[in-house]
Amino acid sequence: MGVVSSDCTVVMATFNGAKYLTDQLASLQNQTMLPRRLIVSDDGSTDATRQILESFAKRATFEVVIVDGPQQGYAENFWSAAKLVDTKYLAWSDQDDVWGPQKILRCVQALEETGASFVSHSASVVDEELRPLGRSFPDYQRTRVLRPLQGDPYHVAPGFASVFRKEILSEIDWGNRPLSHLHWRAVGHDHAVGLTAFAFHSRVQLSESVACYRQHNSNTQGDPSVTGLNRQISTALKTSADDYARLASRVEGYAHYLSLVSEPGGSGVRFFQDAAERARLRARIRNGKSFPVRLQSLLESASKGNYRSKDNGGFGFPAFLNDSFALCLSVTNSESSATG
Repeated sequence: MGVVSSDCTVVMATFNGAKYLTDQLASLQNQTMLPRRLIVSDDGSTDATRQILESFAKRATFEVVIVDGPQQGYAENFWSAAKLVDTKYLAWSDQDDVWGPQKILRCVQALEETGASFVSHSASVVDEELRPLGRSFPDYQRTRVLRPLQGDPYHVAPGFASVFRKEILSEIDWGNRPLSHLHWRAVGHDHAVGLTAFAFHSRVQLSESVACYRQHNSNTQGDPSVTGLNRQISTALKTSADDYARLASRVEGYAHYLSLVSEPGGSGVRFFQDAAERARLRARIRNGKSFPVRLQSLLESASKGNYRSKDNGGFGFPAFLNDSFALCLSVTNSESSATG
């Protein structure tokens, strides 16, 4: 049994999670460093979720607070519970995963030893019976500390794999948060915190896997790493000018949002404005009015850092190969149309 020595609150959002909830609650109780408190916001479950939570609250060796969620979606459910946190650290928890016993300990240690504000860690992807599927998500190859605006701006550390200083919450304008580049909705609770941390705070990425990320048919969000090489190549080839134009729009939205919560001309705002321009250049490689325009866009992409590593704000060298192929393909298509 762990010792209550962390100033950390675990925030869990539940909705009809009875099938897997018991495993996750047990993993919280088995932490070598227990949380001070577990706050669970239940969004109107109609299965045994509430009964499981109430039973656990009676035997847990830390405080368990169960509240009614707003029933406005999972992001709002998490956010409403997060507003009740009064500890130094906050850890998001899904209802269906399983944490390793060192999860809280290792994350709190990383934050305290480095002075960082946000930590995310690798996790083992497992099936619904907790059998390893042979991959990790996130999959951090090495442990490292990142400065503000350093690292891949398009990487969103999932909530279940992150712990952060509660002060970040006060820097977020929840009502005005931007649309996510990952989907058509506003950024979720984890992305809102991650975006703020990326722009203004130092972060830690832990390579060690300290949780199991369970995959099943009812996942709110599944494991995006389920891609073989062939699928990755196929996806890259199918990426259109509209896709990059949409990315540019979303990233421009990040810049605008950061201008609302910080200095309008601050470094974070400029970073995402530049990133939006690089995405627009990739769109023009595919939809430029003529070959010279598309070629110029490719050259400009290179000069503006589009093909630098993702850690340096670029898309990486594979993006150069992809854009070059797209340029060649546009010439082939043009010649085919002219001779058709």
